[in-house]
Amino acid sequence: MRNVRRPREGIVSGREYRTAQCANVLVRKNKLKLLSARRIAVALPLVIALATPHLATIVGALVVAASLAIFSDARAATCAHGPWLRSVGIGVLCGVAIALIVAFGLDQLIATLMGEEPDLSSFDRVKGSTSQFLLLLLIGIIWGGVVEETIFRGFVIGWGCSLFGARAQLSLTLLSAAVFGFAHLYQGWSGVITTGILGLGYGLAYIATGRNLLTAIAMHATVNVFGVTELYLGL
Repeated sequence: MRNVRRPREGIVSGREYRTAQCANVLVRKNKLKLLSARRIAVALPLVIALATPHLATIVGALVVAASLAIFSDARAATCAHGPWLRSVGIGVLCGVAIALIVAFGLDQLIATLMGEEPDLSSFDRVKGSTSQFLLLLLIGIIWGGVVEETIFRGFVIGWGCSLFGARAQLSLTLLSAAVFGFAHLYQGWSGVITTGILGLGYGLAYIATGRNLLTAIAMHATVNVFGVTELYLGL
């Protein structure tokens, strides 16, 4: 009976090898496309803020919401935080410190250098009005604290670092602070600089606590509470 030689295990034909190589190329291309799409998503809130500062937070929030719904890694990186009580406590303490610095020195220094006070005329109705005070306080805590920090710190810095690498952390922090300040252009250039410095403070606290979003939110919300209270009292 004639012996039939069987192919050795582990040896593949030229066609199988080429098919495997093509599959690997396609996988790499798809990974690169997904990475590019993610990086574009991270950059979009900053581009939108520069193009339309008046709509920065609204449109940015929609972009972030869509990205969090599509990319699971975006949710993990953006919303990362430490223990609630410790995170919020650190944020409140940092917020009180930076609010006092702004109230008793930074505001006046920037106004002197720029030759103008920040334009807060859009908040004139808050002075002496308890209803307007409570409404703006709620907006400052939820929209300013939660939404803006999720966009500019959690999404841009947190997810950005996971996509561009930890070495991009400082660059992303500086960039997000600059764009965050520009998004407050309605307050004039003094307001842009002040909020830009505040944004830098939020960002540094965020990365110093291991990219803890809760700390940044609590810090921003605390500063807003001080600011809204000053508007209410006419200080």
